[in-house]
Amino acid sequence: MRFASLLLILAVVFAGVSNTRARQATDRPAVYTPEQAESGRLALKTNSFGVCTDCHTTALTGRNGDDGELPSVSSLRQDYQETIKNYGGKIPALVGEKFLMRWANRTTKDLSREFQERFGDLQEETRLNLIAYILKANGALPGTQPLTAATAVQIRNLAPMDAQAK
Repeated sequence: MRFASLLLILAVVFAGVSNTRARQATDRPAVYTPEQAESGRLALKTNSFGVCTDCHTTALTGRNGDDGELPSVSSLRQDYQETIKNYGGKIPALVGEKFLMRWANRTTKDLSREFQERFGDLQEETRLNLIAYILKANGALPGTQPLTAATAVQIRNLAPMDAQAK
């Protein structure tokens, strides 16, 4: 009897915790569509200015000038090598704790504006798709409404530090 009671209590506690986590996950705003994120994933590999992972590394964790960063700087086109060199070998992360800490208090509109300033030659749709993929890679949830340049939600509300994608 005690064993059955213990199992019932554990089941109730587990259900409550699971329900709370599910509710917290769905309480986060969803500012991009799955289709946008998938288009962004594909655009990451090839777009009008090249492959994003050449500078930001294949894991999008940025460059610190460490040995073993892939792809290796020496394997890149000369203009990319020069760009990375001009930044002292330091290229910011697009995923993970460093990205989230840097962008937590800023909004998706700020991120969109940053992409516009840096990559104005990209079509707006491509920029937004790339941002959608970056948000997804950082644990933000997809929704039914597409990300727009006017969307202004704090990054911390989309991808809390403890909700990073694994």
